[in-house]
Amino acid sequence: MAKIRSYSAEQVLDLIGTNRGLLLVHFGSPLASSSDFVCKELEILMDGFIGRVGFANVELPLQDIDLLRRYSIEEIPTLILFSGCVEVERLTQIFLPNELRDFLENCCSYHLRQNPSDG
Repeated sequence: MAKIRSYSAEQVLDLIGTNRGLLLVHFGSPLASSSDFVCKELEILMDGFIGRVGFANVELPLQDIDLLRRYSIEEIPTLILFSGCVEVERLTQIFLPNELRDFLENCCSYHLRQNPSDG
C-alpha cells in the first residue's frame, strides 16, 4: 500500500501551481479524526490510480485564514481535485472506499478525456 505524501500549506500551493495532470488534495487537520480516516482511505485507493491521479495531503493550521479562504475550505476534511491548477471537483463529506473509488474513476474518465495530455 502506497503512502500519501504530506505537504505544508506553502508547498501545496507550489504543487498545485505546477500541476499538469489530475491531483487530488486532501485538506485535513490533526484535530479532526475524520481527516485521518480519509487519509487512510486514500492510501488504500492510490495504487489503482498510479499514472492517472496524483495524491497530496495537507494538514492545515486552522488559524491560517488566508489559505482557508484561498481554497474556500469551510469543512475539514475537504478533498479537491485539480486538473492542472484549476479546481474541477470538491468533496466535503466522507465516502466509503468503494464510493470514493467510483468517484475517482468517473473523474478520470471525464477529465482525462477532456485533457488527453494530462495524466
